[in-house]
Amino acid sequence: EPDFSARILFKRARSILACSSEDPCEASCLQCLREYSNQQHWDQFDRLLCLDWLDDVISHSIPRPSHAPNDSIPVADFHPANFRERLVNASLIAVVARSLWGANDSGAALSSAKLLRGVLEQQDTRLFFVIPHDQKPSVPTGLDREIAEMLGPWERRQKVRFGSLPNKCLAEAPRLSIVGESSVEEYFGESIDFPALEGLLAGTSHWWKGNPDGSWISRIQSELKDLPNHLAPALERLKVWHFSVGQRRNVSEIFADFAGREVAVELEDPWIGARESGRSAMGELMLAIASNGTEIRQLRVVLRTNGKEVDPAPIQLEGLRQSAKSSGIDVVVEFEERNNRKIHFHDRVITVRTVDIGHPLKTRFNVTAGIDNLMNRWKECRVFMESLT
Repeated sequence: EPDFSARILFKRARSILACSSEDPCEASCLQCLREYSNQQHWDQFDRLLCLDWLDDVISHSIPRPSHAPNDSIPVADFHPANFRERLVNASLIAVVARSLWGANDSGAALSSAKLLRGVLEQQDTRLFFVIPHDQKPSVPTGLDREIAEMLGPWERRQKVRFGSLPNKCLAEAPRLSIVGESSVEEYFGESIDFPALEGLLAGTSHWWKGNPDGSWISRIQSELKDLPNHLAPALERLKVWHFSVGQRRNVSEIFADFAGREVAVELEDPWIGARESGRSAMGELMLAIASNGTEIRQLRVVLRTNGKEVDPAPIQLEGLRQSAKSSGIDVVVEFEERNNRKIHFHDRVITVRTVDIGHPLKTRFNVTAGIDNLMNRWKECRVFMESLT
């Protein structure tokens, strides 16, 4: 049986030989084997000569999901940036998942969201998310909110829509369906347990292309229940700051609601202590909060102190203590070292709550890309503010 590296090579070769043209060629074309650097050999190319052999090798090394069609084939892991040509002529793109929220792979999730936004801007394409009837309520992650903001305007224009299905209809569902003028492409994985916003191809391994009448999405049309305004609730209570590279930023204005108050601050950032730059950024953040006349009475830091290429835990913790002290905070810094990698810990969150006798306030700030990026004007960053009171 091929090892992991060999399987990847076989899958990449198979994806090239499959030919991505709407009407696959007989022997070769510019969508598979041909490129202008090998033009002198075009008359000798025939992609079909080894296609069956590759299919046999791959099918024995990559098990087909039980609910995928028998004639579906293993595919290479597409990067969304190279996936655009499969989407631009689609009339409908459908993503199926057990839940909407919960994205934590920022690379796959953001690249998919940007790709979808670009397709929606330029093409007459609709995006459809399908989730179960009985989906349990959950709280969006910071990454979810960032993606919701990207796609929110298209929901208002009804180019992004949501629907739900009973679980019986989801048993045979592909993760992704791309409906074209005369064909449908479906991408299957072992399950659809990845959150809808995690990425278009999360967990997929097999591809099928066929007539729309034989597709999963055509079979479940009568069972679909429309879910209007699904992204809007995640955005309506938010205030958002966009900080571009080089833009002068007044971080203290983000915390203006706590001016003159006594507060407790909790920072959650996996790598805030990993390097001196992150530790210094924490002190700068405390100065920004205090510049409004706010008194920080408690400070708690949740971080990850293990991992590759990070400073030892004692250096991280002592560095953060010194950073807080240099900002003028006279408190004992509390730490929680969240080193269990099986626990979801990707969000960068600042939570501020009042501890004085005035009207209680509590606010959550989701910071994209880390607190060190927030405090560095040469780094791009967004902050999503949500009131919890």
